[in-house]
Amino acid sequence: MYVPVKPSMFKFPLSVANAQFQAYTNLDPTGKREIIRMKARCQLVTSFFLAILLLRLTVLSCNAAQQNAPQSPSLMALGGIGSGAVFLSSDASLAAAEPTAGDYHSFPPYEIGFLAARVRIGEETHAVLLSTQSLHDLPSLPKLATTRRFPIAHFQVPQDLLPVATELLAFSSFIPHDIANSTLPVAGFVVTFHNPLPIAAEVSALISCPSLFQQPLKAEILPAANGFFGAHIVSKQGETAVLTYPQRGDATVTACCWNTGAPNAAWWHDFQETGDLTGQQQLDNASSPSIAICVHLTLAPHDQVQIPFAVAWHTNLSPSPYYAALFPNATAIAQRLLANWLALYALTAEWQDNLNFSNLPAQLLQKLTDSLQPLLTNATLDQQGALALPKEASLPPADRLVQRLFLLSPLLDLYPDLIVTEIRKLSDSFQQTKNNIDAAALLILSNAYVHQTNNLIPLTTNAQTLQAAIQAVASSQPQANILWTWAALFAAESLTDLIHAQSLKMQLSQAFTKANEVITQQFQSFTAPTTASDFPAKWLDQIALIRVFLPDIPIPLTIPHLLSYTHVLSASQAFLLVAQNDPDRGFRYLSSIATEPDNPTAVVIWSLLKALDGFRIDQIQRELWLLPSFPSAWPRLESPIFSANLWATLHYTPTARGEIMRFYVVRLFAPGPLAYPHSAGLLPKLPAPQLEINALYIPAPPPFPERRPNRLTEVHLSLAQRPLGFRLKPINPSVLCLQLDAPLQLTAGDELDIEVH
Repeated sequence: MYVPVKPSMFKFPLSVANAQFQAYTNLDPTGKREIIRMKARCQLVTSFFLAILLLRLTVLSCNAAQQNAPQSPSLMALGGIGSGAVFLSSDASLAAAEPTAGDYHSFPPYEIGFLAARVRIGEETHAVLLSTQSLHDLPSLPKLATTRRFPIAHFQVPQDLLPVATELLAFSSFIPHDIANSTLPVAGFVVTFHNPLPIAAEVSALISCPSLFQQPLKAEILPAANGFFGAHIVSKQGETAVLTYPQRGDATVTACCWNTGAPNAAWWHDFQETGDLTGQQQLDNASSPSIAICVHLTLAPHDQVQIPFAVAWHTNLSPSPYYAALFPNATAIAQRLLANWLALYALTAEWQDNLNFSNLPAQLLQKLTDSLQPLLTNATLDQQGALALPKEASLPPADRLVQRLFLLSPLLDLYPDLIVTEIRKLSDSFQQTKNNIDAAALLILSNAYVHQTNNLIPLTTNAQTLQAAIQAVASSQPQANILWTWAALFAAESLTDLIHAQSLKMQLSQAFTKANEVITQQFQSFTAPTTASDFPAKWLDQIALIRVFLPDIPIPLTIPHLLSYTHVLSASQAFLLVAQNDPDRGFRYLSSIATEPDNPTAVVIWSLLKALDGFRIDQIQRELWLLPSFPSAWPRLESPIFSANLWATLHYTPTARGEIMRFYVVRLFAPGPLAYPHSAGLLPKLPAPQLEINALYIPAPPPFPERRPNRLTEVHLSLAQRPLGFRLKPINPSVLCLQLDAPLQLTAGDELDIEVH
């Protein structure tokens, strides 16, 4: 017999606090009088107890209200870098899509995609959407435990709602330094059933998805091949494919095409009764076609099964995206994910685990990961690996540079090979246009990439263009795009030796002196409260980006003062405050900044990691900076470090008279194939993954009154408990330099311990 699942059937356990309160109200009159007499004897103690009880009830009520109240329709993007996204709602439904940059559209309520589960044990059957939103009048869940952090979301059905433990995992492949697998236009969904009972259970998992492209033409079921089952929807713009790859031979896969514009989902009755689907195998000229795929199997006692699905897309619009050179259609992309989903998910979760194992606040971790979402939808990645912005042509050159650098800022840490392709693109553009903005961007990116990776190939193969860019910036008028000119001249100063352009040093020095004077005058004009409100808000973004790519540039110290008079609340403002040693104010602002997929300026929040741990690496000069700056309420800092060619962790504990630090190298990375021109002869010249340092910069201990005037700072430096020799050089009252006696080479697994007294 089929038992329909209704919200009224779900029973919620009474909380402990409510149970205590109920026990009190059920007391007889004699018991209540006894309590009143006790209260009269111990008024202070009882009042304190009641206050605590009231606070506990209030907190529990607020938590229950947050869990049971309808969730805001916040969306999480799932897809590939520069390849578009499908958007997962907080209620676990597929609410919108942007298969190509600039083509965002929300699904009407009747087109929203969803997943569903069916469980049958004996004569008891439950069939329900794995969502808290009711679609097509189908039964849904009253609540769903949710954990979302881009690009992974976990949804767990409470144990009292289904007799078999049921979970839903949604993710997309986002693996630093792996461009091929991080640009896949596909989202994975894995339904997990665990049978805790001593009897067998029938389980079915289902996914229904509309076309991610507008103006669909045809939906049809695809023939099974190599264990893959699925269907696709063809439209004028591209193809949407939905596939599954059951891991068990006893699984039954059924599929159908259906028109979501119909009054109801006719196939749902069969799904309830049998756990399978029946319906049309092809649908032509339907206004709102969707495809549904179901996997049905029997779960033995205490057994578990994972049923994966993939939703992929492939555009046929020109210019072709990066993934089009690797996969001919959406079906092949879905098969790539399904055949490797365990490895892709594990590698995606690895870098998130580095964040989870830190002591950073949960809100910050959420914003750090969510800030990366615009990489999927705000640009496209062409077949050469270069970013293209859909609205780039309509923007002024300076605004165009700001938009590009926002998206490039996390790529320098996570996908540095894409910075090389951007350098090539800027080089070609500058050769054609001789535009000073292109020259500035070329110099800034080249300097940042080379110093973080020690890969000189982008410079040696592009030396003449870089020299021309330096001359163009040095001869330009400082007043025109002054911030970018100033930053480009600073970057060019360190590039001249690397490209053997010492003859430009005199001209470069004079130009930077003039630009620095103009910058100083500009900032001094805003120092008074009466004029600080005139500080141009657009400068916040430019200064923040300059600080990200040129961390050693001398940003004027008046910035925190000016930010007090700025009425613009932005991610750049929060980042600058943390980077300028005012983390308490920066984190107060950060809590109000949205990190939605359509907010590309929030990408700079990712750079807060380096602002917090004060990490900076110069592989050319072989110098390492560890100068943490975190809120005063934090007793210590345990933070991951993501850089162009290494992953590390920093453990920093300030003490009353010094500090204890540990720098642990997690992994080193070599440049990938995109980091060099298509010439096999250059491959052996790429630097091996290594980290070599000659100098280490750390915070100086705080001053204390009883310290003797001639007392020297005591520093201990060791590698794997082996002491290292160095010379101590105070740089200023807050920074110490440890000049090593011999170059130190660090590999993965090395621990560098520092104690300062």
